[in-house]
Amino acid sequence: MTSQQWGWRVPAALVALSVIPVLAGTARLVELAGGPAVIPADARFAASPLPVGVHIVCAAVYALLGALQFAAGFRRRRPGWHRAAGRVLVVAALGVAAIRRGDVATHRAWMMRAYAIALAAGTQALTEGVGGAVFGDSALVLDTSRGAACFDGGARRQRAATVLVGDRP
Repeated sequence: MTSQQWGWRVPAALVALSVIPVLAGTARLVELAGGPAVIPADARFAASPLPVGVHIVCAAVYALLGALQFAAGFRRRRPGWHRAAGRVLVVAALGVAAIRRGDVATHRAWMMRAYAIALAAGTQALTEGVGGAVFGDSALVLDTSRGAACFDGGARRQRAATVLVGDRP
């Protein structure tokens, strides 16, 4: 299936994957701003609210703007928007270096990989949720589930990026 045939399916799926961490981050920001605690409190976050707030806002912007970068037709129709959003997402220096050289294929590959890494919270929420539902929520199960979520989620994200890039694993 070509990128044109995918249309908005990939960006919509990526936004859907971002919903859990964006909502959790929003709830945490509300709590840190003095609102009600909607999710379990964490002393680490209360001790350093500014870095946590900056992280949450940047992660939400990265997840949502990054998802739109996968809409090929949108990129072609609005190249100025693509460049402006890309500057916001400039975290992946290798992708930036490649596009400055005019190497679009390498740029796309590195930016997709960087975005895949950034989607950790979305895939971990799914994997941890399944682990908690199947094995319960004891401390040992939670730690094991988080470890599996990190490994499995990372492997799946990188595999998806590799397939989108067109590389062979």
